[in-house]
Amino acid sequence: MAYMCIRCDYCGGKWEIYHRDNLTDKRARTCPHCGSSIDGQLWEHKVLPTFEAVEEANKALMADHANYHSPLFQIDFIPDAIFADRWRCKDNG
Repeated sequence: MAYMCIRCDYCGGKWEIYHRDNLTDKRARTCPHCGSSIDGQLWEHKVLPTFEAVEEANKALMADHANYHSPLFQIDFIPDAIFADRWRCKDNG
């Protein structure tokens, strides 16, 4: 199951949103640390479709692996121009 790590530049907080969460609820796009929110139209028309596309691509890669015994590949999108390493979701990476 995929998840997004969202980083808030306003307060420095970060939170994770999972595919199983209610993605249309404003709380999903609102920083739990400071209350800043991603614009609703941007969330609905850009963020959610991208999240779905990445999830579908990874499912297709898994199916290709399972059905044709090809190497397993997974895709993550990691920004490198805007955010420094201090923003990483996982502390071990």
